[in-house]
Amino acid sequence: MFSKKKLSCRFCFTDLWHEHAFIKCNTDICVKLNINICLQCFSTGTEDHVHKNTDPYKVLSNAVQIGDLLWHAHEEIILLDTFMNTMSWAKVAQKLGRSTEECECHYFKNYVLNPKIKGLEHINRNAFRLHKFNKAIECKPKTMDNELDSEESYHQYEVAMRLAGYQPACGTFEEEYDDQAEDVIQLLNEPIWIDQETKLSLESNLIQQKMNEVIMDIFIDRLQERYRRKQLVKDYGLVEYNKHQLWIKSMEVVILVSHNL
Repeated sequence: MFSKKKLSCRFCFTDLWHEHAFIKCNTDICVKLNINICLQCFSTGTEDHVHKNTDPYKVLSNAVQIGDLLWHAHEEIILLDTFMNTMSWAKVAQKLGRSTEECECHYFKNYVLNPKIKGLEHINRNAFRLHKFNKAIECKPKTMDNELDSEESYHQYEVAMRLAGYQPACGTFEEEYDDQAEDVIQLLNEPIWIDQETKLSLESNLIQQKMNEVIMDIFIDRLQERYRRKQLVKDYGLVEYNKHQLWIKSMEVVILVSHNL
């Protein structure tokens, strides 16, 4: 899995890689502890037992230009980090304050078709992957004791089912776990900005081919995790719909008999 050196604010834990500039404390102890501060915390004079707001400091900037075609360093980091974590060009564009077309076009032209970073063409495909979801836990499902089939327990589970949005007729929930998993498939669509020459380059590009494979792997993994969680809910008796339906019918019979008497 691709990773970068952690760089966060000591006080609010803001990711300083995404910031235009930040403060580095210049005292010996702070240098040893690698203490960095975002501009917001620095401007309010935030301090603790190690760092004091009167300490000497340096101002470091991530807004450095990388070559002639790439954006500033912190924008490139935001682009790659956000796309890796969300797989959504809309969210990347929102973070950068640019259009989705501009972000997608910039990514493909500078990281896929014509990589501007040395060695990027040999990147391991696992750098794009999310961590594998854990396999389903193999254990004996727990069932509810018959002693719990009371009016009180029924109402408790009825409330739980309503809160969970369970739809017993089709065995699904109103809002499934990771309900945006299908959105990742949109990444396989042909970009709207693409021309015929670029299209041919993408189709024959090894990085693009690997990325498409990874997108499908991620999609399948997310669906499998959704299914695993749903099965755990059913196997552990967290949704006992059939049992409660039988209880309702039995109560209807009792009420009907009592009414006739």
